[in-house]
Amino acid sequence: MVLRAEAIELEYTPGTPVLRRVDAVFLPGEVTAIVGPNGAGKSSLLRILLGSLPPTAGRATLAGLDTHRLAPGARASRIAYMPQHERVAFDFETLAFVRFGLGGTPDRGEADRALDAVGLKARARTPISHLSAGQRQRASLARVLTQAARFDGGGVVLADEPVAAMDAGMAQSAFSILRDQAARGLTVVLVLHDLHAALRACDRVLLMDGSGRVASWDRPRAALNPDALREVYGVTFEEVRDAQGNLLALLPPLPPVRDRGDRP
Repeated sequence: MVLRAEAIELEYTPGTPVLRRVDAVFLPGEVTAIVGPNGAGKSSLLRILLGSLPPTAGRATLAGLDTHRLAPGARASRIAYMPQHERVAFDFETLAFVRFGLGGTPDRGEADRALDAVGLKARARTPISHLSAGQRQRASLARVLTQAARFDGGGVVLADEPVAAMDAGMAQSAFSILRDQAARGLTVVLVLHDLHAALRACDRVLLMDGSGRVASWDRPRAALNPDALREVYGVTFEEVRDAQGNLLALLPPLPPVRDRGDRP
């Protein structure tokens, strides 16, 4: 199931483009990061790929089918979506939240395994409102895993800033889980602000500029090249390389700490 963005354009207000002729291909077995500055249209593009937001022009297709025209049940059987902020109308227990709204009632065992994978098995009976922000993100990831476990013949996982509220250890675990989904043959697309994560945890990077255009789309080290980053973000990133010259990290510039003298 190949997911494609085909000449996608989006305007929320006429004459004010959010996305401008975005073309990209997201492949099964790969994790692709969508990165770029605030207002680049990253989350909007993800919702268009999901099919919940119609583009002004162009289309998103999955296996040749327009995602916006898929019936809700057909979409749920092919695409799992993790929003940046999960809105919950009722204060479900965490287990019920993971099982709810996935097109039928998922097997209890699938939900239990997903909660165990994200380290929340002991919180299965905890109301979702009692979880921390990072724990709620892990619960959302468990819901995606429960849904994706039922995909037959491939599918897509879309996640918007999936680790933004997680601590370093849980973020590392979450990226491993998402890579495992790609290893199953699923197409995984993530919106990220963390360029280091895009560089180290993803197979491809779609770099958007501030006007909603594709600045580069390639393997991470090629897409996140110094010239493209300087053009998109307006600052020069420091490159950290190993002894062999391999790029390990991209560090954003920070203002120097003022000399505080002997003050504690």
